[in-house]
Parts: sequence; structure tokens; C-alpha cells
Amino acid sequence: MTWVALTLVAVTGMALGCSGKQPGPTREPSLRESIVGQVGKAPCSSPSVCRTIGLGVKPCGGPHEYLIYSTAATDSVRLAREVARYNEAEAKRNREKGLVSDCRALVRPQVSCISGQCAASAGTQ
Repeated sequence: MTWVALTLVAVTGMALGCSGKQPGPTREPSLRESIVGQVGKAPCSSPSVCRTIGLGVKPCGGPHEYLIYSTAATDSVRLAREVARYNEAEAKRNREKGLVSDCRALVRPQVSCISGQCAASAGTQ
């Protein structure tokens, strides 16, 4: 066999040997993904279980967004604890990187139970 043919056989063998799927590390969800996952679809049977929580921290202050959740389906204490951790980390990152934002204050939405799901009431979306 020529040098080129041997090289081709070796490369083909390596490619075939490496083509099988190798188990990779499982990706752990980010804190934000965990928070959003806890909120889920926010099911409700009454507006009394619908709540909001500010997520993220703008460099000028205030949240980046409000999440709407249901106390019937979400552990409020765990959610508040994880949101606080997330917000603290984002505020620290804002300070360290000297980030700026639009400084526009978001209005906390009024929430209601609409078609079995907690949602922003009309006029607050």
C-alpha cells in the first residue's frame, strides 16, 4: 500500500471509530431556566393564587421583567429565594462590568386568572 492509501485507511478507521455517539456531560439548567421552569404555565382556578415577581436587575434599578406565577403550582418560598440569588448575581455583574440600561421603569402588571392560567389583566401587558 502506498503512503496515501495507508493514510486514507487510518483516517477512515478513526472516523468510523469515533462516529458513535459518546455520552456527554448532562447540561445542568441555568438558574434562570430553573426559575422560568418553576413558574411554568401558572395554572389557576381563582385570581387569588396569581402573583408577580421581578426578575433581573437593570443597572439603573428595577427588574428587567415581571414573571407571573401561581401559588397553586409554584413553591413561592423557593421561587423567591432563587430569584433573589439571580437578581443579586445580575446586580453584581452590572456593577463589575459598568453596564448601563434604558432606566425605563416597568410597571408591575395586574394579574388575573384568565381561562385557567394566571396572566396579565387587560391594559397591563
